[in-house]
Amino acid sequence: MSEVNRKIRKSTSYEDFKAQLLQDSKVREEYEALEPQFNLLRQIIARRNELKLSQSQLAKRVGTEQSAISRLESGYANVSVKTWYKVAKALDADLEISLKVR
Repeated sequence: MSEVNRKIRKSTSYEDFKAQLLQDSKVREEYEALEPQFNLLRQIIARRNELKLSQSQLAKRVGTEQSAISRLESGYANVSVKTWYKVAKALDADLEISLKVR
């Protein structure tokens, strides 16, 4: 087997791949900038699961479509602050937005 084939066949774990990418300072900076958004998304998904709600059920509570909730939870939606508050209310939760000086 050639060296190239051995390299292709060797699998890389997600953690190893992520660690390798984060060695680049520009990639790390962008990744860290997205962390607050993804942290909020993880909290929304956890709360929806805690309430045993489907995306469709949450969408009905928010007044939107299931596909919009799917995009929101995946991070592929440009969500307004108003929408974040609607989602929080539908999940019987409070949303806190703050500004932190660097």
